[in-house]
Amino acid sequence: MRVLIADGDPVSRQVLERLLLDWSYEVETAHDGTAAWDVLRKPDPPCIAILDCVMSGMDGIEICRRVCAIHGLHLPYVILLTDKGKTADIMKGLRLGAGDCIMRPFIREELQLRLHVGARIVEQRAELTRRVRKLEDVLSHIVGFRGQLKVCSGCKSVSDGNGKWHRFETYLAQHLEHLFLDGVCPACNNKEERTDRERPRLGVCGSEERRLMVNSEARSNI
Repeated sequence: MRVLIADGDPVSRQVLERLLLDWSYEVETAHDGTAAWDVLRKPDPPCIAILDCVMSGMDGIEICRRVCAIHGLHLPYVILLTDKGKTADIMKGLRLGAGDCIMRPFIREELQLRLHVGARIVEQRAELTRRVRKLEDVLSHIVGFRGQLKVCSGCKSVSDGNGKWHRFETYLAQHLEHLFLDGVCPACNNKEERTDRERPRLGVCGSEERRLMVNSEARSNI
């Protein structure tokens, strides 16, 4: 997973870069806010951005505001990096869309866990995006069906437009990616319950009828 590190302090930036490389992240670095903004405004920015709140050119909070404005729901997961005691920066950054904040000097294990949380959120966003797009594709199919399905008036088979006819359920399953599931409506469910309740009584009546027939045959043979 790609991570941008934007920190005006070269020593801090190198320490972060070395840690993230050890944790198997792909790392890009920026030495000031302007360079960080150039990376993040691209159509395919890094998934996570660690931004120093105080940088020359543009601070991390302003970058966070701009990123949220252009990327919307697909914005990178932003972790603000600030010094202890700067609570106002933390609150402002979180209100503007930052996902997390870590204070210097940070604990190595804490940073690793926060990055792990950020990576998990990015993956969940990506999965949600895939599902939304899949749903949009299904809905486009449904809209396209209006007035275009040729259905047999007898057996209700559906024509695919190429001279082949298919069962209605099979056609929908193939074109709507199993959007429809088998189920039982309340009316049919009540009908099945009535049938189940009546079935034992029919069995008793049948047994009684056979017993009477056997007795009648026995008497006729006497």
